[in-house]
Amino acid sequence: MDELMTQASSGIGVTLALSFFVGAYFFAVWDARREGAAEDGQVGLKLVLYTLILGTLGVAVGGVDTLLHFMLSGAETGTPAIKAGVAGIAAGGLILAGLVMVMLPRTNTKDNPKAFRMTLGFVAVIAGSAAIVYFSLFVTSMIMGGGTWVLKSRMLAHFITYGAVGYFALNTLGGLSGWTAPTRPQAIPQGGGYPPQQSGGIPQGGGYPPQQGGMPQQGGYPPQGGMPQQGGYPPQSGGGYPPQSGGGYPPQGGGHPPQGGGHPPQGGGGHPPQGGGGHPPQGGGYPPQGGGGYPPR
Repeated sequence: MDELMTQASSGIGVTLALSFFVGAYFFAVWDARREGAAEDGQVGLKLVLYTLILGTLGVAVGGVDTLLHFMLSGAETGTPAIKAGVAGIAAGGLILAGLVMVMLPRTNTKDNPKAFRMTLGFVAVIAGSAAIVYFSLFVTSMIMGGGTWVLKSRMLAHFITYGAVGYFALNTLGGLSGWTAPTRPQAIPQGGGYPPQQSGGIPQGGGYPPQQGGMPQQGGYPPQGGMPQQGGYPPQSGGGYPPQSGGGYPPQGGGHPPQGGGHPPQGGGGHPPQGGGGHPPQGGGYPPQGGGGYPPR
């Protein structure tokens, strides 16, 4: 059974390759007649080579599919499946290597890869479509039940084989067409919060911005040592009342101080100092007075 599947895969591959040649050749002729189209004298030669590559690729892929089915089925397909798979890989692989490594380098396919792109697109569509169909059949058989694992594993092998070929062709075509991988979004800083500000805005230290004048920058009350020197009252040399000639109280001989008239001059505020405490010493009666007040006695 697997030998027949291998041959069928090879036959389908050759048929598809011939269909590709017919369609691609007519497209190349039409494109060459377009105004302003670049002239490529080897387009026919390259289409022939890529058609042969498609045929040999179908044979090699059929051999790989047969071997994969043998492994997935748990060797239920028997030894003939191994022989058929190895034969397909050897026959298709040798011819494919000769075409790719010997024939294609002699053409201008690197400078004019249009035929190569059409081949990749054809393989991506055919292999990708086959992978989708076989995957759908495999999922349906698993859900609905019935049938042997040998049959189910064959669908799974087809899906894996054709899916890999289709992905390779599509990825290569995308690289030639200049597609780019999607960019990942930038990670948010782990610190959280708002991003640092370079200039302007509210300062990050918190509170109000520093002030050049007005209230002092340091909290609490201003330093004390009298009234503040800046602003308010004018500075004073000694603090308190203005300086006086003899600080304290004037010396007295006893009793009341001499008076020149009216109240006696005061060197400083408050009561006059007293020599021995208590009342001042008295020579008898009231002390002589220099003037004013009571007459001398």
